[in-house]
Amino acid sequence: MNIEYNPSEVDQLFGLTLFKSTLGKVQLGIPLMLEGPRGCGKSSIARIIGREFCDSEEEVQEINCADLTNIAAMRDLIHDMNSSSIFGVRKVIILDEVQQLKLSQPSQNVWLKPLDNPNKNVFVIACTTDSNDLLPTFLRRFTRLKVKPLTETESSDFIDFLSTKYSVALNRISKK
Repeated sequence: MNIEYNPSEVDQLFGLTLFKSTLGKVQLGIPLMLEGPRGCGKSSIARIIGREFCDSEEEVQEINCADLTNIAAMRDLIHDMNSSSIFGVRKVIILDEVQQLKLSQPSQNVWLKPLDNPNKNVFVIACTTDSNDLLPTFLRRFTRLKVKPLTETESSDFIDFLSTKYSVALNRISKK
């Protein structure tokens, strides 16, 4: 379903009414951390926000933090995010699965200065299922927003929306 229905703007996100109203108050450019359980849409939301911030979709770079175990590679990424590009001035770095940095305190420390003094043209968005093991000094640099899964009613409304959109008739049992 996430392949068939992949929202491209905040208004297309289903449910998340409180989250969307809170998101409207977030200052773009200040590092943002989206926290919530698996499958609630954190990465999709990060991509949507990234596309709205950037001049070009090519400037949204998504990094799986499980792959960021090398401190030198992280420093290269930080250096690259502050360099200019042919696609535009603004860039977004999405640090997906940022809880994976808990395995290495130095890997979080590398990000402290860039997050503390952000470049106004670079927006860092982190996504995590669990921030408990991340350093408090790392966490304090982010505006933190909780993303919750859809409620039962929102899920039902979403199924109705999709079945109507794709002309699929579902019986009551299938909907459940």
